[in-house]
Amino acid sequence: MPTSQLDARFCEVMDAAPVMIWVSGTDKGCVWFNRPWLTFTGRSLAQEMGNGWSAGVHRDDFERCIEVYTSHFDARKDFRMQYRLRRHDGAYRWIDDTGSPRIAGDGEFLGYIGSCIDIKNNERCSLSCAAICWKMPN
Repeated sequence: MPTSQLDARFCEVMDAAPVMIWVSGTDKGCVWFNRPWLTFTGRSLAQEMGNGWSAGVHRDDFERCIEVYTSHFDARKDFRMQYRLRRHDGAYRWIDDTGSPRIAGDGEFLGYIGSCIDIKNNERCSLSCAAICWKMPN
């Protein structure tokens, strides 16, 4: 995807981020996913490109996921949704996905950028923290 040094640096930084990141173009199709996304899904960038990523969305969440994405995309509004995404080992995990429009300095719409976290990991952390707090003396 990188077409310039700046793009290459962007990809390097985003690959090092501790969250899954995706970028779409103006046609709603995804043009890039960071390394954590590809590691999570166990799929290649080529497989995820365009609408390929949606193959990993759980069938019970698919219609709602696509509806939220397309309606917000068409309205150029931020969105946040949760859905199950297939992990590299075949297990479905709940994902919290947040997307925002990408707008150039001159106001041109460039597509979207989004980040995802595995909610199950956060749930475990919250439960562990709650258990520790419960055991602490007042």
